[in-house]
Amino acid sequence: VRAYSKRFRDADQAVLVQFRLAECLFEMAKDYRRLKNAEKSAASIADGRRILEAALRDYPNTKHAAEGEFLLANLYEQLAEEERQARLAREKNGEDLSQEADKSIPLYNEAIARFASILSAWPDGEQAARCQYHKALCFERLGDFARASEEYVKMTYLFPESSLVGDASVRLAAYYYREKRYDVAGKIYDSFQTRFPTHPQAANALFMGGQCQVRRAEALVAAAEAESKQPPAELVKEAYLSAVESFSSLLETYKDSAPKDLLAQALYWAGDASFRREDYPGAYLRLKRCVFEFPETEWARRARGLLLQEAPSFEDLGQ
Repeated sequence: VRAYSKRFRDADQAVLVQFRLAECLFEMAKDYRRLKNAEKSAASIADGRRILEAALRDYPNTKHAAEGEFLLANLYEQLAEEERQARLAREKNGEDLSQEADKSIPLYNEAIARFASILSAWPDGEQAARCQYHKALCFERLGDFARASEEYVKMTYLFPESSLVGDASVRLAAYYYREKRYDVAGKIYDSFQTRFPTHPQAANALFMGGQCQVRRAEALVAAAEAESKQPPAELVKEAYLSAVESFSSLLETYKDSAPKDLLAQALYWAGDASFRREDYPGAYLRLKRCVFEFPETEWARRARGLLLQEAPSFEDLGQ
């Protein structure tokens, strides 16, 4: 009888219990999906959503309303992502889905609308930064990278102290890299590593910063050749020097924590960039280090190939 006649001390506690119950149901739904039990998964989601919506309806003035709304928005985002991954898996298996509507799109749009509503109602609330980040992420998942980049930029300006700013910065830099705006992407990657040196992506950010400079140098050469002009030698060498500095910083700062394959890549590209800027001693040293320190990697194989191919440039350096 006591279990069925439970009374809470106040409305806020009652609301929080309902939220936690809904979260449990959503986690159960994920487990059911992994077990390929779509019927029970759908039932758990429906029950969780019903509980959340009822709590928000019955207690409209609760101070936890923003959290409840975020849970609902996040639910739609997760459902959309599951649909997207399922569609990608089917496409990978060779299914032709060109005539089939993408079920993730309306779910992502619903999530975006709900995140936007929370930001409008509680712009300074505890959930605001997370809403802004997930709103941008939904646009990215939809393939609207231009809109996603706008939202990521907004994230960095509106919530500079949020722990999610680092994640937003990395995704923003990746967007500019895909757009071949290597100068902008490089600046973001370098700034990211400076601001978030202990972030899980910090070492990779340094590597990508170096890659941006390599690509920038290549773009300068290609543009000049397309117009039958001489490449701007100083700018090209400057870009390669910046690349070497980024790779070297990675090797020095994260030598004990970065994955070995990343360190091997950094050594190889530092050697390659050194060679391209005609720093043959520096190139020889870095390529040899790659061979000796990471002999079993693909990058060591490439380093050996470059050393052999350009052997005349390295004459007497090994003495």
